[in-house]
This record gives sequence, C-alpha cells and structure tokens, in this order.
Amino acid sequence: ITDTLEKVVSLTLKVQSEPVSLDTAGFYTYVGRYRFTSPGTYGFEVSAQGIVGDTLIRRDVGLALARVQESWTGGSSDGRLQLSGKPGAVAFDQSIVIYDSSMMKPHLAHNASYRVGNQGNSLEEPIQVFLETPFDQQAIYYSADGIGWEELPSINDGNQVITWTDELGYFKLGNQTIIVPGLTSIETNYPYPNPFNPVTTVVFDIGFADGPDQEVEIAVFNILGQHVNTLLTGYQPIGQHRIQWNGRDQSGQAVSSGVYFIQLQSNKGRVKSRKVMLLR
Repeated sequence: ITDTLEKVVSLTLKVQSEPVSLDTAGFYTYVGRYRFTSPGTYGFEVSAQGIVGDTLIRRDVGLALARVQESWTGGSSDGRLQLSGKPGAVAFDQSIVIYDSSMMKPHLAHNASYRVGNQGNSLEEPIQVFLETPFDQQAIYYSADGIGWEELPSINDGNQVITWTDELGYFKLGNQTIIVPGLTSIETNYPYPNPFNPVTTVVFDIGFADGPDQEVEIAVFNILGQHVNTLLTGYQPIGQHRIQWNGRDQSGQAVSSGVYFIQLQSNKGRVKSRKVMLLR
C-alpha cells in the first residue's frame, strides 16, 4: 500500500474483514501478508487517517489456486473473466491474483481490462481465458506490460470469447482480425490448382479445439502409399497457413504424372488427406 500524497498518519488493512498487520517497507509504503486458502473473491478494505481527512477504499480481487497435479479454475471478482488450467499447466502450486482496471495505474486503466498474475507466476502449458462480451466478432488481446498489445487467436461462443495463453499479464477485448479455424484440417478446396503442373498450393488449418501447442507433419504419398516428400514438420500456431508442393520427391527429383495424396497429421491425433493429380 502506497500513500502517493504522503499525508497518511495511520492506516489499517482488512481482507475479508480480517485485520492484516502492516510493516513499513519504505517512505509511505506499507506491506502486509495474508494467506489465501481457497479460490474465490476476496474483499480488501484500506482505512487511512490523514492530516486533512480520512479515506476508506474497498476493492475486490479474484484468486485462482493453480495446482500442478490438478485441474483448476479462477475468475475476476465481477465474474466476467475466467481461467481454466489443466494438470501440468504450472510448474509449482501457486496463487494467481486477478483484478480489473479499477486497481490499475491510470495510464493502464483505459487500455487494460484485467491483470492476471505477475512476473513471479509461470506457466508450463497453455491455459484457457474466457471473457464475457455482448458483442460479436471479438477477440482477446494480451500485453505483458499494458502498453504493446497482441491479438490472441480467439473464438466467440455465445456471450463469451475464448482464447489460449501461455503467458500471464494484461487482457482486454478488441475487434477480431485473425481467422480462427475450429479444427485442424486441410481446406476442402485445396490443393489448388488440381490437376497441377508444376506447383500446387495446400491451405491447412490449425484448429482452436486442440490448443496452441500443435505439431504437424504434411507429407506426400503416391497411390501405393509410398512416401514421396515431406513438405512441413514442426510446431504451427493456431490459424490458417499455406504451403506449396513443386511436384518433386525428397531428393529433389521430379516425379511422374499421376495421383498423389497430401496428408496432414498432428500430434493431437488429427489425420486429414487430400487427393491431387500431377499432369506433366
């Protein structure tokens, strides 16, 4: 607790109506410790007696208790923001405080709707963030410092927007500009052109449903099921992507005319194939 006007004579802190002892950490700066035992909403009340008057401030914060070996949830005090983590999402058991813009510094409050955790919090695997909204075509935006913002791949489901994040920090709503497929697959109208010579383009989706940590392999097989070439392998972010096949095998040699299959396989168990014809 910091007295920015330097006018406080004495002050008290209560959490859930329970008095909390305060120590002086510096000039007009005070620190208290409170043990949180369960997730939920906690009420903070600061009563300050000053030189020229008294002040009473009440704020509510949400608390999530993140467990290493358990699924866990948490939410903001107004119920609009929710978190959901699976076992293994955090490296150690920890508490994650969630608060809204009423508790932020003025230069952040007009941009950031919510702050989740702090630099001491860490995530081993992505968690889901849910934000209520009455509007369509919304996305959740993330910032580490409340200044530079990044749109996260998000889906609209009823009156809420859902995204994945592997970082804690600031979150707010904004206009959706990223195409977010539901499932990982190869687009039905691709490869294109088909038949082709010498190059065809494959458009594939990395879907929201399987999360942001998907690894995929896109390979070409001939009509006998023999491997011809691997076009792509490795991590791909959620969204729509393009890749080309130039009608050559793994060694760079041109293959003969015929029917081939382009197959996408992900580490989440998704397998999709599309037929393509090469005409020399």
